[in-house]
Amino acid sequence: MVMNHVSRGDARATGPLLLVASARFLSWRLSLEREGFAQSTLTRRYAAAASKWSAITSACGAEAVYADALTRIARSHGLTGRRKVRALDCGVGAGATLRALALAFGPDARLAGVDAAAEMVSEARAALFEAGMEADLRRADIRALPFPDEAFDICVSAHCLEHLAEPETGLREMARTIKPGGLLIAILTPRSMVGAWVHLKWRVRLATDRSAGAMFAAAGLPKPERFAVGGTWLNRALSVAYVARKPAPSLQIGAQASSSQAASGSSNSRQISALTRA
Repeated sequence: MVMNHVSRGDARATGPLLLVASARFLSWRLSLEREGFAQSTLTRRYAAAASKWSAITSACGAEAVYADALTRIARSHGLTGRRKVRALDCGVGAGATLRALALAFGPDARLAGVDAAAEMVSEARAALFEAGMEADLRRADIRALPFPDEAFDICVSAHCLEHLAEPETGLREMARTIKPGGLLIAILTPRSMVGAWVHLKWRVRLATDRSAGAMFAAAGLPKPERFAVGGTWLNRALSVAYVARKPAPSLQIGAQASSSQAASGSSNSRQISALTRA
């Protein structure tokens, strides 16, 4: 995954600045930010953790938890029982989400996945082989997916977008690969005590309903629905899913036109105001 970075005096590559907390006092706004990992550092850390990742996700019950959430999402959007669903997983890790997709949509689901770390791709391939599953797995950046437009019905990203400096760029690229009416599913780490621990270790961007809505809006997508992930307090503290359908092209064009008109109107207002003051 590619992240924006800033240059410091020592020419050290750095990651995005992440807002940790903010507060207002009278006319003051106090913000606490933390520097995220640069892309190269993050990839190395995931590569180093790859051999243990399957054990970590198994301990969390990730496969069953994700399968339950994906099944509820499919039922909510009328996809239950659909045959040969084409699904893409961005940030495959050790393959837990891909296995969950197969449980939710059946063994005939056509699966594909990407990860920035080659070691993770290898772990996922081995896990799927052991489970008797097949998937098109590739090492790739979520911001430059190696798939054609409208190739999938569903695109999922579990705990990947939260690492990006501009997560909407990854979400927009995910949207490109699914057909109109397809589902975009972003599983994120919510603000919680457990989420704070995850942030301390991995420097992720913690999600709220408001920040997730802003991310989808910035990517030109509808306001997402919120789905709980898992039945235990720990599962819910670790993950939350936000889901939206990709709008039809005419609706996307209309939304872009409205946005442009609003921006133009705002610009004209500022010009009129400036002339009035002059």
